Amino acid sequence: MTVSDPAGQDWTGTQLYETITVTSNSCSTDVFPVPTSAPNPFTVGAGGAAFGVSKDPTTNVIWDLHYTTLQPDGLTVAGQTSCTQVATQSYSCRGTTLGNTFVITRQFTKDTINSVSVTRVALTKQLQ
Repeated sequence: MTVSDPAGQDWTGTQLYETITVTSNSCSTDVFPVPTSAPNPFTVGAGGAAFGVSKDPTTNVIWDLHYTTLQPDGLTVAGQTSCTQVATQSYSCRGTTLGNTFVITRQFTKDTINSVSVTRVALTKQLQ
């Protein structure tokens, strides 16, 4: 995600905090953890890594990854055929909310791959 302002300032080294607030959830919380805010601040311009994929340090960029880990067929375990989680996301610096608020939607649907029951995950992130 790019961090910028009209003056074109270099924000490298600035720490940003994420706030995620769940607004609706039809998923079993026993199987599907609700989205949460990052436990540590993002440092603008720093690199990042997750699941063996590295992201290089880039001026005025934060690497905000969204992922879900669950059993391959979480919906069967939960006794559901589909469910949806919706949350708002915002960023702040020194107590001031920055920019826009986003809506993150995670949709889980039951499916099969090669005759194996699975849960498909679709994630969208849109401006509110």
